[in-house]
Amino acid sequence: MFYRFAKWVTTIVRFFLVDVTYIGQENLPEQGGYIVACNHRSMWDPVLLAQGMRRQINFMGKAELFSNVFLRCLMNLLGVISVDRGTGDSNAITRSEEVIRRGGLLGIFPEGTRSPDGKPLRPKSGMALIARATGAGIIPCAVVYEKKTGLHRRPIRVKYGKPIPYEELGFGDDQGTASLKRVSKLVMGRIIDMMELPPEEQS
Repeated sequence: MFYRFAKWVTTIVRFFLVDVTYIGQENLPEQGGYIVACNHRSMWDPVLLAQGMRRQINFMGKAELFSNVFLRCLMNLLGVISVDRGTGDSNAITRSEEVIRRGGLLGIFPEGTRSPDGKPLRPKSGMALIARATGAGIIPCAVVYEKKTGLHRRPIRVKYGKPIPYEELGFGDDQGTASLKRVSKLVMGRIIDMMELPPEEQS
């Protein structure tokens, strides 16, 4: 209930600030557990992604978002999973796997942090680790911020790609770290393609 209310409120706020176009919503599965993976440029990214989807997304978020009582309560109401970055947070991984196994959507920003200039960062392995543990497919997404012109609202495109089935991720019997890096790179490559960056900004 609170999640739907928050979507309604932020939709109104968004209308006055940005001009968003949603692309590829027909690619979104209506049921089943999936990982939603996206590039990360702004704090608006999870809001924009969620507003284009009917189903709730449980995002993974840095532990700092839970730094005080008010924020902790808000994040819990929104279903955000706290992640202590750089520590191999096993509790966050377990909770994320539970979301997938009960048929929910898990939102992950593979880069692990916001890119200050929009250029893609090297993906972390957490996304691939969860996919391998749960057998989940991955939905690559991209939020593309275009330059604001004049007094117009800033144009933004939110793209939802076709889900990559687990079988196409190519894990096979490989349980090593090399497979995690390979899958992370594959998914990030799909995201970069959707971002339509010039060649000099793709790495």
